[in-house]
Amino acid sequence: APVTGLADNYFGDYLGIAAREGMVYPSWTDNRNSVAQTFVSPFRLGPEPGEPYIAYQSSHYNDSVSGNGNNLAEYGEEGTLDLSLRNLGDTPDSNVFVTLGADSPFLSILDSTENFGNFLPWESRTIAGGFRIKVSDSVPNGERLILSVTTLGQSDSAVISYFTLQAHAPELRIRDMIVDDSAGNNNHSLDPGETCTVRIRLENPTVYPAEDVICSLHSLQDFVQMT
Repeated sequence: APVTGLADNYFGDYLGIAAREGMVYPSWTDNRNSVAQTFVSPFRLGPEPGEPYIAYQSSHYNDSVSGNGNNLAEYGEEGTLDLSLRNLGDTPDSNVFVTLGADSPFLSILDSTENFGNFLPWESRTIAGGFRIKVSDSVPNGERLILSVTTLGQSDSAVISYFTLQAHAPELRIRDMIVDDSAGNNNHSLDPGETCTVRIRLENPTVYPAEDVICSLHSLQDFVQMT
């Protein structure tokens, strides 16, 4: 329905957007009635009325028992997850079982299931330390580990939602490179027919040590030979 006066002397895209309890309220300017007016067209984003919809709300990683206690998901580390879920539907559900899954080759789920009990409409529930995970020791630094949360209650309607954890690990980067062609023309460039030594210096900008590092150099072009 139009709102008179709010959009006077203004035309553009959306004026604003708000959301509450599964409903979205976009507003925009329109002059279809020969006068600038603001229109609002609510729509539902989420479950249909009369259904529970229990999904991921938030999480907290805890490594105080088996890690270093900084609550960061680090390479080779085990930890637990505090998981919060919310019923976004307007109908209660009971005996809700939750299964945690990993959509990442760098993450293993050691304890994957919990019973969250009963949910009222719009109710949130949290279980601390209910799930245990292990981060691979080969995970790339900054990798987003994707986890899935599957909920199933007495309504017999499964809901799958997702969240991510950021992994922390050592990270090797090329700092600089020198072409040593002192046996050739010594111009520090790769010239046709020339044999040279390539010296590469690496750096690790993280706080994690990189141990027993093995590097290999390959060419994607067949006219360069490695010896």
